Amino acid sequence: MRAPRVPWSPAIHPLLRVFRVLLVLAAGLGLPLVGSRSARADGCEDLLAEAEKLMTRGERAKDPALLRQAARLLDRAEQLCPLEPQAPFMAGLTYVLLGEKDGAVGAGMRLLGLLRQGSLQQNRPPSEADVDPRVLYLAGLIRLHLEEDPNGAERQLSLVRQRAPGFMPQAVESALYSAVLRISGRLMRKGDYEGAARWTRRAIVLAGDDALRRDAARRNLAQIFAGNRKFPESEEILAALVRDYPRDVVVHYALAGVYAEQYKFDDAIRTWQIVLRLLDEKADVDPRDAAQMSEARLRYGISLILGATSPEMRQAGLAEMHAYAKAHPDDGRGWFQLGRVSHEDLDDQPHAVEYLEKALAIDPWCERTLRILVTIYTVHLPNPERAEKLKHCLETNAARRKAEIDLRKKVRSDATDGCA
Repeated sequence: MRAPRVPWSPAIHPLLRVFRVLLVLAAGLGLPLVGSRSARADGCEDLLAEAEKLMTRGERAKDPALLRQAARLLDRAEQLCPLEPQAPFMAGLTYVLLGEKDGAVGAGMRLLGLLRQGSLQQNRPPSEADVDPRVLYLAGLIRLHLEEDPNGAERQLSLVRQRAPGFMPQAVESALYSAVLRISGRLMRKGDYEGAARWTRRAIVLAGDDALRRDAARRNLAQIFAGNRKFPESEEILAALVRDYPRDVVVHYALAGVYAEQYKFDDAIRTWQIVLRLLDEKADVDPRDAAQMSEARLRYGISLILGATSPEMRQAGLAEMHAYAKAHPDDGRGWFQLGRVSHEDLDDQPHAVEYLEKALAIDPWCERTLRILVTIYTVHLPNPERAEKLKHCLETNAARRKAEIDLRKKVRSDATDGCA
């Protein structure tokens, strides 16, 4: 069984996870499918029911054609029953599923207008419509999925819970959980690990008895601890997760890395071997994690060298690292690690230069590669001209290098710079 994954990237989660209960609109959610006898007489009930079925099928199959059919039915329902707020509400949800902001916002404005009109007809303040749970909920989803504004989504969705706790509670909590984790992810990418941990702990609370969501948040918390170099705390969470998900490659991978960071190389080597075995057995890996999992052999080789108790073990580590570098010719990290190990652990400066220059040619933005080469050319294998050129590169391209590395941290699923 594979532990659930909540990515740090801003990719939208499949909305079935968010709307699993959402689309059962007439099943005790406090909102009737239609609002009046006239709506039923005009045929709106059938249109809304058929639209609901299309929404459910379209989301599950990820078929926009079915969702567009639902949108067309809901447009007809709005024309037939112009006073029925359920039609624009459902239309807004459909456009969220389609990823179309203009359609979702337009439906939300029509919903708000109808509710304000209803308040006026009942001699009530029209501002009451602004905090109707349907308005707040739809606005929260738009901010979460279409505007990349998880903080705004969290405020809207929290207000729904406060003002109308009986309104679609599972759907609201699912969306709120997603917003909270996205806030955490943003804070982590900015280096605010303490803030990220606080928001992730809130996500764990929001998950309640849902083990999958709870464990996804725990996995993220372990990643935050590791990023903040709180390796024992990260290890504790990951060790528990691998017991619950013994065939989860990603969790084993993370645990092996945490062991290595604490110089527990025996544990790291044993866990890397599990990772490699699971990969050989074609264990299920989320496509978003697949690229990082391909690094397992490189990380295994590093642990073999650093934890070596014999020349044979060290040679085995070098063989693993060379195999990785040759298998991934466009990835400078293999050559970088070979160069770093040759420089720091094997005291083999000629090979270090060879490997690090290859890494630099593939990826010129990694500062560590440049700095190690400057050290070698200054101290170990003096080459003043080359050392000066690399120093100049470090100084003149610092701003551009930082921008490149910051971008990588935002787009990589592990939030690292991709250099080492």
